[in-house]
Amino acid sequence: MPSESPRISRLEPYLHRTEPAPTLLKMLVGVQLAGIREDAGLAQEQAARAVGFSPAKLSRIEAGKGRRPPTENDVRALLDLYKTEDYETSVLLQLLRRAGEPGWWQRFDKRLMPEWFDRLVGLQEAAEAIRTFEIQYVPGLLQTPAYTRAVVERGLPTAPAREVQRRVELRTRRRELLQRADAPQLWAVMDESVLLRVLGSREVMREQLEHLVTMAQLPHVTVQIVPLDVTNASAPAIPVTYLRFGGLDLLFTNSGGPPAGAAISFDDAAWQAAAELLLFSTIRMVRSVVPLMQARGGGAILMSTSSSVKEPIQNLGLSTVLRASVSALAKTLAIELAPSQIRVNQIIPGRVDTDRVRQLDQINATKQGISSDQAKQKAIAAIPMGRYGDPEEYGRVGAFLLSDAARYMTGATVQVDGGLIKSVL
Repeated sequence: MPSESPRISRLEPYLHRTEPAPTLLKMLVGVQLAGIREDAGLAQEQAARAVGFSPAKLSRIEAGKGRRPPTENDVRALLDLYKTEDYETSVLLQLLRRAGEPGWWQRFDKRLMPEWFDRLVGLQEAAEAIRTFEIQYVPGLLQTPAYTRAVVERGLPTAPAREVQRRVELRTRRRELLQRADAPQLWAVMDESVLLRVLGSREVMREQLEHLVTMAQLPHVTVQIVPLDVTNASAPAIPVTYLRFGGLDLLFTNSGGPPAGAAISFDDAAWQAAAELLLFSTIRMVRSVVPLMQARGGGAILMSTSSSVKEPIQNLGLSTVLRASVSALAKTLAIELAPSQIRVNQIIPGRVDTDRVRQLDQINATKQGISSDQAKQKAIAAIPMGRYGDPEEYGRVGAFLLSDAARYMTGATVQVDGGLIKSVL
């Protein structure tokens, strides 16, 4: 397997799905084609013109739109244009063929399954996790047939009985997703008014509430209710569904800081607590995700430490000693995991304007008998760029290190510090 194709190799698990997933696979093919085109340095309009497509056609292919996937001839033409390697071509064409396998929902006519709904149902069928928030009705995957009928009749009061029945059958068939051996994790949050609003009859509502209680007992289903008397609930004004798909590609580790103070001033309990916070938490996360990354053919891990791994920081004994251990862990893992195409890098923030840095400014101010602003100005005076960093500046560097643009970087330590760290190495 060529190491230069991590993006493609991570798609191989999708070839072995037991259930059809035409919607997801069609989108994956489109996304990969767009990425390969960009790597080839071609604009969408240029590529479309070169193979005799309209720009609109190529746009739909790359967006994974339409009820059917693109033809194999169309995809081959694009891959030939981009001079794609044999391995990448093979994986993408296999994905394309699997994308042509029909899903059960595609047997329903277009009036019941407009393209947007076809897309939603298809993606739900392939998702590993579904999170949904409802403000008016019980989420569709948790509805009883009688409740669904009441919802349909309320929304389409003039619909023929046959259409109502087909809509109920469609919704009932969707519920089977939660009974599969590989059922997704469902987290459903509802406004309390959903339970108080009577649809159909009290008997229908009683059956529906009993069904919610039953479903909530399943290990992969979580049902939560937002009470009416919660006045500061942060919730959208419309229903929202969030889907998450297969595997894990990236891990970013970070933690809060332990108490400030001289290293020798802390007892064993404080050292143990700091080790749990900074070192062991990182080790446990890495142990959890590495098998998932290996199964997908690679991944990237980024560990956030501190400028103290380069130069000890006065009065931060616990942090200085234990973050150095995390730094050593990052370098060790970079060597151990490289054969699995898992990259491990370290990012070192300097004085970035965060709550933690402001807390440290206050601690230093108290210790020196000056104001917090004066402590901040003293810290800034030691930074060659003359200011604290912005969290977004730090985030952009982190995003780069986790991206495929940095796919040949591992074991690296990158400073985002405005020149604060003076050490050569």
